[in-house]
Amino acid sequence: MSLPTSYFPCSSPSRWPSQSPPALSNAIGSRESQPANVESVNFPAFDSENTPADFDAVMTTASAPFVPGVSPQGICLAADIDRKVRIFNDQGCTLTDLMKHVTFCAARSPAPQDAVNCLARLACARNPLTGNPVPPDTMAFNAAMTVCGKAGRVDLVDQLHAAMVAANVEPDTVTYSNLIMAYTKAKKVGWSVAVLQYLLRHAQASGMEPETAIYRYVIAGCLRTGRVTQAVDLYFAMINHGITPSTEVEATMRPYLPA
Repeated sequence: MSLPTSYFPCSSPSRWPSQSPPALSNAIGSRESQPANVESVNFPAFDSENTPADFDAVMTTASAPFVPGVSPQGICLAADIDRKVRIFNDQGCTLTDLMKHVTFCAARSPAPQDAVNCLARLACARNPLTGNPVPPDTMAFNAAMTVCGKAGRVDLVDQLHAAMVAANVEPDTVTYSNLIMAYTKAKKVGWSVAVLQYLLRHAQASGMEPETAIYRYVIAGCLRTGRVTQAVDLYFAMINHGITPSTEVEATMRPYLPA
């Protein structure tokens, strides 16, 4: 499944070349996005039984296009976001509240297409001051990318990141962690290494230092695919950046380190 450009209020996403690591030179911003505090928001409870009685009515009355293959629970989440979008357009809630709601729903999505569909609901949201479309924010994109990555849909993680950059939404460490884990899971370890190396080169300027778990994940992927030299390089890069390797990482790397 690919993402039609009409699903996002941004320009057409430019895909990375299929045979080369991603070009990340323009994908990073200087500000760190803060986690959305969704606990203070009163969200309705959803489960597999809490679905609209007439799916066709929901599909035809929704303002934004639906992603193909949305599940019944995904339709419930979408209907709730559509309601929130209407409230936002009537200036009944803030943009922050809207994005918290979309992020929460995307994170609870049972399948990748449901998470993507949550973001698609924003196609009809409009900035009350300018009238311009409102793209998903960093946390909303991250929530959808996490769901897609856990399901092994590296193609959707890739496209969501491309849409994020095209919409001038700043990636953060969670964004790059999602990319790294999705690529490694899909055995595209070379791309995982490229993303991690990019973060290391720009860590000081961006303030986005990779977490210990990301090093461990990529190092393990390198060793599984015979990239011993890269695993060793990342191990020492980890130490040079002031991160103490865990006991697990040290035990894994010991046979490959110089005496």
